[in-house]
Amino acid sequence: MKHRSLSLGGFQSAMVLGLVVIGGRLYPSLVFQVHFGEHFFFGYVHCVAFPT
Repeated sequence: MKHRSLSLGGFQSAMVLGLVVIGGRLYPSLVFQVHFGEHFFFGYVHCVAFPT
């Protein structure tokens, strides 16, 4: 019984670790995409609203 709870805890910690790794890889690219998208959107609006 002790061994089983230990393996369950190890599985949970491995799952959390996997989520952290995946999040660590996805988060920067997501932030970059949102940041780039905002710049593109505001640049487009600026060009349409205020043609120079």
